[in-house]
Amino acid sequence: PTPPIHYLVPSGGPAESGGSVLVVGEGFVNTTSVRCRFGTLEGAGVMMNTTHMRCQAPQIQRKDYSAEVLRLGVLGVEVLPDDWVAQPVQSYAVEVSFDAQTYTSSGITYTYYPSPQVDLLTPSSGSKGDATVIVVLNGANFRDDIANPRCRFGVGGPMLEASFLSSRAMMCRPQTVDMGQRVLVEVSLNGYDFEVHKSAAYSFFGVAPVPVSARLSESYCELDIEFDVLTDKAGKPGEFPCSDLLEFLDGQALHSMTDTAVSAALAGGAEGIFEAMFGRGTVCGFTNNRTLTLSVGNNGGFRLGQQLAVRDGFVMRGTELTSFAVGNVTIANPFPLPKPSVKITMPTTIGVCDRLQGSASASSGGACRTLYFTWSLDLQASRVTDDNLTPTQKGAFLSDLGLALSAYSGLAYDPDGVLCRHPGCLTCLARDASGACTQRSNTTYSECRCDSIDVPFADLPMGHYAIFAVVTNWLGAQSDPAVVTVTKVVQPIPVVRIIMNSAGDTLDRMVSVNRTLSAGSDISASPCAGSNSDLVILWSITRVSDGASVAVPGDATASALSLPPYTLAPGVRYKLLLHVNVRDSTLFKATDEVEVVGIVSHPVAAITGGVERSAGRDQDLTLDGSISFHPDFAPTNQAAAGLSYFWECVAVLPTGTGPCVSDAGVPFGTGTASALLVPSGALLSPATVSYYLFTLNVTSSAGGSALKTSATTKVWPMDGTVHTVSIFNPGDTYHIPNMKSTFTSVVTSAPGPVSYSWTTVEGDVDVALIQYTLTPATADTLVVKSGVLTGGHSYTFRLTATSGGKEAFDQVSFVVKRQPRGGTLSVAPTSGTATSTSFSLEARAWEPGEEGALPLEYQFEYRAPVTNSPVLVLVPFSQSAEAAAM
Repeated sequence: PTPPIHYLVPSGGPAESGGSVLVVGEGFVNTTSVRCRFGTLEGAGVMMNTTHMRCQAPQIQRKDYSAEVLRLGVLGVEVLPDDWVAQPVQSYAVEVSFDAQTYTSSGITYTYYPSPQVDLLTPSSGSKGDATVIVVLNGANFRDDIANPRCRFGVGGPMLEASFLSSRAMMCRPQTVDMGQRVLVEVSLNGYDFEVHKSAAYSFFGVAPVPVSARLSESYCELDIEFDVLTDKAGKPGEFPCSDLLEFLDGQALHSMTDTAVSAALAGGAEGIFEAMFGRGTVCGFTNNRTLTLSVGNNGGFRLGQQLAVRDGFVMRGTELTSFAVGNVTIANPFPLPKPSVKITMPTTIGVCDRLQGSASASSGGACRTLYFTWSLDLQASRVTDDNLTPTQKGAFLSDLGLALSAYSGLAYDPDGVLCRHPGCLTCLARDASGACTQRSNTTYSECRCDSIDVPFADLPMGHYAIFAVVTNWLGAQSDPAVVTVTKVVQPIPVVRIIMNSAGDTLDRMVSVNRTLSAGSDISASPCAGSNSDLVILWSITRVSDGASVAVPGDATASALSLPPYTLAPGVRYKLLLHVNVRDSTLFKATDEVEVVGIVSHPVAAITGGVERSAGRDQDLTLDGSISFHPDFAPTNQAAAGLSYFWECVAVLPTGTGPCVSDAGVPFGTGTASALLVPSGALLSPATVSYYLFTLNVTSSAGGSALKTSATTKVWPMDGTVHTVSIFNPGDTYHIPNMKSTFTSVVTSAPGPVSYSWTTVEGDVDVALIQYTLTPATADTLVVKSGVLTGGHSYTFRLTATSGGKEAFDQVSFVVKRQPRGGTLSVAPTSGTATSTSFSLEARAWEPGEEGALPLEYQFEYRAPVTNSPVLVLVPFSQSAEAAAM
């Protein structure tokens, strides 16, 4: 007789999945031919002992996936064999066989039921630590006549009791979890088998990040919005419109703007408001996982104390699913108010027929916004020397000149002529074929500049006139006054100006001695009728401290002066002089001068290879700092920089830090040479030391100041010997967003063929993905495409080289330079006639992307309005922000 079956556990299961069934009986025989049969459907069985065996209930209906599972795409859709046939949802007799031929006849049945489906959860989310929440599951095919129904929040989660409400609803209380996450909620009607393919998603939310501050940078060109914890950066790599994540509170944004400006801002929507408040060119980007940086554009209108709101629905914690960050931050300034400085450049001697033209465009301290200029005449310091005039007449001349100067008071640049207006910027109503204005408005102003003056002077009598100017920034801080005394003479002298930028700046300035210094000139004969235009030019350079002459390289009689890199020395003040006189005359002569000071740069400390590497304990390790250099001295003259070196070492232990000492008690890791040798056997076992930090300090006293910089590399000790990996990317290498970045490598002492793998350790670009690189991640050289890296962001790339079954690595870290930003390009006139109209181009109000990255250089380009037409250079890179072309 066949062994009897007593009962099944469970006694039924879901039709769309089947399930594992425990068969309980007696007299079971352990053979290699154990089989199970559900109705007519056969399958394999597994013997446990003489009273227990396990059978797999077959699936009898196709899986009908819930809409949520299909939407999330978390499960693959099943593919059944072509000969698979669905069976009715009913009870089937379960019999077993031990010889694959003769089956039991116990008549015990297994009941299939329609698979329960969860369609909707109310609520569908909750706090990860809330043990009180109750979730209502809405769906279909719920029942409680098979066993006590169960629910489960997450595959592998605890089995929870469910309260049956109806065939379409039940309730469950989710467990608490350690990490915020999204899980699938499943239902079991038999207490064993869950239907994940018919589930709905529930979100356990962690605590949301909180925005805690909005602080302006010291340059006032960035606003850093800090969160209290690391975030997921809203999933946004690179730069993006600030209105994606931020918004101004109602009534906070545009209250200080004119009605016209408000209308224009509102017409542009959220982006228009941000552009109005933070200026044209405003962008945002995460500089790290806690800091959202807003790069201020050109001439914004925001004020200290205004509030920004983080928009709901975007920023979460970076390590788990959390509620979204919301909250307001107040724009604050953690630094002392910057005091602006006004600098006037204008001729100190003016001829009998000249106009008075001067500029204060080199004034500074605008806190990343346009300065307000106030021009006037210092009546106490001015004096008319023509004694043919009465005191009343002299006073009238001074009063008229004062009024003419004060008309130039206003913003440095005001395209609408609201806060800067003077006779020189009355709106042009008509132009001739050459582009010259032939008719101006009497009432409206446009494209006004108040950082320079252009006042008629021919009618003024001989005398000394003290031109007075102060500047005020948007924070209300005012400069000390600057005064230039202009002497009017009776001779028709040439007009001479040294030009070092587009505004004719001839002021004291800091210059980089490692770059070409260019000085142009604006020279013309006296505007008096019949003046001799045969002029002689001579440049000279003197050292201010002792008056010693410096040889002028090249042609000293050319209209422009070009000093190659390293002509000037760091920390030294020089005077550049331009002498112009009428040929064969010493009476009709003029001179302009500018003082420049060579900037003293920090030396650059660099260690060959990257910032992190592996090293074998049983081989010498050489850290080479000889690639360190001083940027103010030519490569062939680095000895003059007087670089000194000092190495330091710290061992980082699992429990803290300690000195670098070998097993034998011998200290290592210090030295005063450019290279440091760590002998074989000095490094301790990786079980003792996590890693070593080697720091190279480089000091130079060039330029009269002892300046020091450091470079650090992290070395991970490895037992035995291991090949050496070196990435060549010295610390002075500039990484610019719109240029490709190249990293080369060398592997030495490899025991066999080498395989390479580049990966990203830090940064928003995965170099393992070919869409970001020009080389595969398995090559020895990595080339990152232009336009991929983000300005102001930090990156760390690692190269792992495998040879002989051993891995070694090196990695390099760097910060990408920020590009110039915030400026505009204007063209006048905006239309004209081909081959006859002269167009003037001007780049205005561009800010350097990096502090101290001056002077800016400009290149003007154009292309025809034809598809795929080439870009042609109109004016190559120079410090001039103006160009004119036919």
